[in-house]
Amino acid sequence: MKFLVIGTIVRDIIRSFDGRTSRSTGGLCYTINSLLSLAEKEDRIVPVSFAGRDFYEEITDYYKGYEQIVTDGLVLCDQLNNTVELDYINPAERQEKSLHPFPSLPFTAVENFLDADAVIINMISGWDLELPVLKNIRDKFPGVISIDLHSLNMGRQNNGLRYFRPVSKIESWMEYADIVQANAKEFENIGGNLKQPQIFLSQSCFKDGNIFNLTLGSEGSSSYYYNKNELQQYNALPVENLQINDPTGCGDVFLAGFLYNYIKTKNLQDAADNANRIAAFSGTMNGLPDPDILRDKLRKNV
Repeated sequence: MKFLVIGTIVRDIIRSFDGRTSRSTGGLCYTINSLLSLAEKEDRIVPVSFAGRDFYEEITDYYKGYEQIVTDGLVLCDQLNNTVELDYINPAERQEKSLHPFPSLPFTAVENFLDADAVIINMISGWDLELPVLKNIRDKFPGVISIDLHSLNMGRQNNGLRYFRPVSKIESWMEYADIVQANAKEFENIGGNLKQPQIFLSQSCFKDGNIFNLTLGSEGSSSYYYNKNELQQYNALPVENLQINDPTGCGDVFLAGFLYNYIKTKNLQDAADNANRIAAFSGTMNGLPDPDILRDKLRKNV
């Protein structure tokens, strides 16, 4: 299987709610490393992202160490690499700053890699690509497209501080994807009601075969699937008895875990259960999970 993974690779500065500060690679790398932890030898993963002049060589060298990774989609951008500062108020709430933001990716950055089996788009910055580029991908790619709305509904002040804002043409963003993901706060910001999510999904452009994953942190997740114009709901429970040390990137990990398992099994409940599992194991580590360590944790179930 070949996976095209589109988004933004960032450098993270994470200040946890208990006073610890850590620095690591982040953003799209959470999705990439999660795929790596699940990938078989013959699988291929093609990340498409800008990388700053201060980081391009480091990140390409890092991923060249994995035979499943094709680094041709990493684009050198003549500026400092995008850096994100995350200040946690508690395990579920944080303040975010985005420094040295990249421009949006043009269609030319992805068009040569559309011979994939599935496309994962993670809107790390919120402007990783523009809506016309997503439409171009949809028009030219017949396979499964999965998108995490993530920061699509976040603006950026001049000092880098992020804030929630309304999303223009949210129905179109959802229409061009087969699988859409959002966490509770993101879902509410695009107009959803957590008590009755079916109403928003029924009124959006979702259609037969489409899936909406609503991630709920410590409460697990709910997945909604249209089957013959009937909206079906699948709930996945959180993994118990695990100490979550760092929740950063758990949604990005869920995104990868769900798509990989769903592509392989076509079983929605199994994909959601396994996505919750890999996200929880990622949260037991600090910063970006090492794919080899994450794979061992999943195999040993510890």
